[in-house]
Amino acid sequence: MKYCMDFVLGGDYIKDVDELIILTSENHNYGEFIKKRPNQRIIIKVIEENDLLEGRKLYKVFLALKQELGLTNFAIQLPQACEQEQYIKPLKDAGIDYFFFNLANSWLKLRYLIQLGVSDVYITEALGFDLERAGEFAHKNEVKVRTYPNVAQEELPLYDIYSFFIRPEDIETYEPYVDVCEFFWKAKVSEQSVYYKIYAIDKKWFGELQEIILGLKQPIDSRYIIKQFAETRRHCRQRCLSGGACRICDRVLDLAKTLKKAGLIIDNSKKI
Repeated sequence: MKYCMDFVLGGDYIKDVDELIILTSENHNYGEFIKKRPNQRIIIKVIEENDLLEGRKLYKVFLALKQELGLTNFAIQLPQACEQEQYIKPLKDAGIDYFFFNLANSWLKLRYLIQLGVSDVYITEALGFDLERAGEFAHKNEVKVRTYPNVAQEELPLYDIYSFFIRPEDIETYEPYVDVCEFFWKAKVSEQSVYYKIYAIDKKWFGELQEIILGLKQPIDSRYIIKQFAETRRHCRQRCLSGGACRICDRVLDLAKTLKKAGLIIDNSKKI
């Protein structure tokens, strides 16, 4: 699994993380920034669509990175308003990777974004429960899958357990279908370093999930959750919400309460 963080000068793990996001509003020297980090992929995030067409002439800058400096370890992240040919064509013609900050929560949106020629796509909400098929489809089209593991993602505020999120313990389960994890942070950008340590280094959370999963309100103690929880959710397609027989989430929570009462902690690191 690869991880992506917003660039913070002097921030923890900035040199270790696989990808860094920099903003066009911060006026970086893109060429020098990218050249100094040959082992990292740099995501240049365009804030406003007008930045591409007026005044700042960012297209000229991006093309020079590829054609004059020979740099390839970067991609351009465009706002959703740029999902039009006039914005895409210059990058496509130059062979520069680009993708949009538009989250795919359905097969329709996933196919739409892939048809736009993106290099990466964010998967969220209901489509997170069909990640096996969605991930395989994206990879077949040579598109990387990105997701936010530390936030409860739901189209409507129903029940916490039916929202899409990934526990640190379950990253390995999702790894065949997800390429890059990013992190939501609430107050300070430095919070992403804490999440990186939990997910990429510790790979476990010894406590209540609502402490690290933003938006999750239901008490769920990660120490008592069995690995079948993630193994099922990555392909269940939320059948429970359409009258299907699957009740894995409810059963896992019931089992977790029983295990907690008995003082039995799950060790998901063991192979069966």
